[in-house]
Order: sequence, then C-alpha cells, then structure tokens
Amino acid sequence: MSFIKFSLECPFKFSFKYDDREGIYELGEKTAIWIHNHQLNFKGPTKSALNELKEFAAKEQTKKTHKPSEIRDKVNSFAKGKEENDEFSMSYQKCSNIHYANLRRMYGLPEEDAENLQELFKLIKNKFPKSLCEMSFRKVTKNNKEINQLENFAVSTEKMSQLYNLFNDVVLVDTTYKTNRFRMPLLVIAGINEDSKIFLLGFALLASEKEENVKWAFQKIFSHLNKKPLIICSDSCPTLNSVIANLFPSTHHLWCGWHVEQNLAKHLQSISKNFFQLSFFKF
Repeated sequence: MSFIKFSLECPFKFSFKYDDREGIYELGEKTAIWIHNHQLNFKGPTKSALNELKEFAAKEQTKKTHKPSEIRDKVNSFAKGKEENDEFSMSYQKCSNIHYANLRRMYGLPEEDAENLQELFKLIKNKFPKSLCEMSFRKVTKNNKEINQLENFAVSTEKMSQLYNLFNDVVLVDTTYKTNRFRMPLLVIAGINEDSKIFLLGFALLASEKEENVKWAFQKIFSHLNKKPLIICSDSCPTLNSVIANLFPSTHHLWCGWHVEQNLAKHLQSISKNFFQLSFFKF
C-alpha cells in the first residue's frame, strides 16, 4: 500500500493498491481521508502528484468504457475537488492518450485479438469437432502494411444443433448493438421448446448490420443446423427482411408482436396502449 500525501500537514490523503490479477490500481476508499485543515485556496498538490492522481482516475474510468471526453470531465472534477481553478484541468488529448494506452495495455492490439480468437477456435474445433466456429477477414492497409482484420465470427455447438433437430418450428432472431467494446452488432438466433422455453441456436458478432454480414452469419449457422426453419420471428429490420426472404423463401417470416405493439403505441398515441396489449396478446 502506498500513499500520496499533500503538504501543510493536512490530513487529506488517498491510497491505492495494485491488483496483481487484473494488473490495475484500485482506489482504497476505506483508508482515504477527504478532510482538509485549511481553506482550499492554495496552489494544490505537486505537479507529479497531480499527474499521478489524474492518470489513476483516468485508468479507473477506462474500466467503465467511458469516452475520453467523459473521462476528462470526471478526472478534472475529481482532481479539483471543491476548488475552482482551471490550472488543474486535463486536456482532451492527454486524457485520450491515457485512455487508449490503457486499452492497449489491458486488451492488446486489435490484430492480437483476432489472432487469439483464431487460436481459441482451433482449440474448440479440436475438442468439439462438430461445433461451428467460423471467422471471416478482410484486407486492410495499416502503416503501409496489408493485414487481415477480423470482420465477422459465428458460433454454434453440437448441443444447439441437436436441440434444433427436435424443435425447429419457430426460430427467434434479434440483434443488439454497442454491447461490447468493439461496438460490433451481436446477432442472436434462438429456438423454442415444447415448454415455451427459449434456447440458444447460435450467435455471431458482425462488422456491421449490412446485408452481406447478416447473410454470412445466417448461412454459416443454418448450414451447421442443417435444416431450414419453418417460421422466423424478428423485428422489422429491413436487412433481416431481405436476408430471410432471399435465403428462406418458403419460410414464414413474422414480426415480433412486442415490437409491433411498441411501434403502434409510439405512432398512434391517441389510442390507449392497453388496447394494443389486449389486441395482440389476448390469445
């Protein structure tokens, strides 16, 4: 445990400890003392202590995946305390540099992620040869060097395929956005068993929601499942509509009742929302 303590024999102090497992510093709130024995009208801590404080706070905010501008505001607020003094403000560039340096330190370079994922998929395929672990790459130029950048990947297991062979009447498709640090859309495909329980059939992380990416994921996952669905239920996403119509022309494509209800209530606000709930879910 180490301490940063300011002058004037002020009792104010804070501490931080190093977490060997995570490789990061954590604020020791229990040992911190936030009381001053003077008015906050002095010039403040030494430059080195202030820099340590700012960089530490920036690292803490990085863990929450905040944007550099958000980190800067929180760091400046934390460092200034109650004192109004622009001298203690951290620039956006400084905060941005710390932010991305920490991302590289914690996660490595983007190309390293793709390489690690590729190695993981090889291990999974060796141990579970009937599982689907597929990746696609695209050529990009970086620093005058052509590299393979991860574009999409899809996963489905043997157990998922077995469940699908038993229950393939209805398939649910949904996409979530910005739920991971790469901001890649997550496509989830699920089924429903005889007890109306939902089970996972496969998922894919995509470079974008463009038709070519969504089509790639559908082809890989349903090729692994080895059977076309009878009914697909999704939201009214135009990309999904186009891909499903092209790949599964004989499949009945239905829109999710919940999404329909939300849209009707949104665009027809003069009609009671209870009306839509009763109308769509009375069965």
